[in-house]
Amino acid sequence: MHIIFPEIALLIGAILMLVFNFSSLKFNEAEGDLYARKSYIFSLIFVFFAVFAAGYNFIDGYDLEAFAGMFEANRFTDLIKIFILLFLLATLAVSYKFAKQNRKIIGEFYALLMLAAIGCMLLICSNNFLSFYVALELQSLSLYLLAACDKKSKYSSEAGLKYFILGSLASALILFGISLIYGFSGSIYFDEIAGVASANSALSNPALLLGVILVTIGLLFKISAAPFHMWVVDVYHGAPLIVTNFFAGVVKFISVMFLAFLYLDFVNIWPNITQVLVLVAVLSLIFGSVAGVGQTNIKRLMAYSSISHIGFVLIAIIVSNVESFMAVTLYMIIYGSLSVGFFAFLSMITSPAAGRKKDIDEENDKIFNIYYLAGIARSNPLIAACVAVFMFSMAGVPPLAGFFAKFHVLVAAVNQGFIILPIIAVICAAISAFYYLRIVKIIYFDEIKDGGVIVEKSIAGNIVLFLAALFNLVLIFLITPFMALINDAVSSIM
Repeated sequence: MHIIFPEIALLIGAILMLVFNFSSLKFNEAEGDLYARKSYIFSLIFVFFAVFAAGYNFIDGYDLEAFAGMFEANRFTDLIKIFILLFLLATLAVSYKFAKQNRKIIGEFYALLMLAAIGCMLLICSNNFLSFYVALELQSLSLYLLAACDKKSKYSSEAGLKYFILGSLASALILFGISLIYGFSGSIYFDEIAGVASANSALSNPALLLGVILVTIGLLFKISAAPFHMWVVDVYHGAPLIVTNFFAGVVKFISVMFLAFLYLDFVNIWPNITQVLVLVAVLSLIFGSVAGVGQTNIKRLMAYSSISHIGFVLIAIIVSNVESFMAVTLYMIIYGSLSVGFFAFLSMITSPAAGRKKDIDEENDKIFNIYYLAGIARSNPLIAACVAVFMFSMAGVPPLAGFFAKFHVLVAAVNQGFIILPIIAVICAAISAFYYLRIVKIIYFDEIKDGGVIVEKSIAGNIVLFLAALFNLVLIFLITPFMALINDAVSSIM
């Protein structure tokens, strides 16, 4: 049972948050602020215990199955759990302002975040399609509610509705694909399906191939790869900032890792999937790079940026060997750190006229307009330097961590004989560098527009911001032991 101690810690926290939330409805403003502060602290404590449990399991280094083989745990799954929980901890750390502003629902909000994280962790441990689908839906249902939880914003309601409708369609495709796979293989376990299909020439079975393609398409929707990205821009824009942070850091991280994990089981059996992924990778690279050039809203810009990053990751998944799987893991860890760091910065900015406007959407549109970031370098030079580190790292400028992420993906692809894909990726990276460097230029050189924005003081926000920037700065000195750690984890599943 100790292999699911991290999930148990979060589940206890989620239940207690829901129970405590009922008592908050009768609080006055002072009592409500105290309740929000306690909820914030308790949520951090439960996640910290989950991190400790995952770290203990990783050090223990076991390789076990549980619940009749439905879940398996090894050093790789424990490593992924550790980073999921660290990114969740960083997300919660910068959520105090949201907790104070929405104290009537904050218990439900923290509970949903924890339940979504439980779904993420169960997903990466899944060893058959039944546990995979249950974990995926636990994650997805929580995310639908989180996207729409800001009742003051019509954008949030729109984001939740769009995500629910399109997410339900993707879930239906996955479920239909699973039924086809089970019907023509007689099993729901990944290793048994691979064995049966290999022994009976799965390439000649179009129904089995269709099932895997449908599951793959559903997962491509979950990671917002083009052309299955139609939900991500509006959801990033409309969802509360903390939820967008969670989407970018945790949800995308685990969805990509599971797609890579699942692809390892089937790549040698259904090579036709590779053709689908090649097309999706190219479309994601081109669309994410080009469409982001004209964006002025930071949250929408980060959505297009995420699509471009997914294109890079898909290249490594297509290569599908130990080197490329290590590259996927490294890329998503670095991308997750960049996301939580940059969104920690966004959580601290506000308008000088914040709260005076009746329309919260209009106020947010101004706060998150890239041109209103002008002047931050003069008023907050250290924070501006951290933001510049994030932007340069996302652009892949050496010697920052983002360069190593892209470099290892491209090297893995070239070593396997892929030439065209890396060339397209480099060209698209150069295009996307424009909108990253434009933010740096605005922060450092543009004149302040209409009062600009104010960076509020936040101890937790500064800690997350500085740690994420420091990680991206010093990884060059730690890249060898860090890759050795990833190699040790990946070797347990290859």
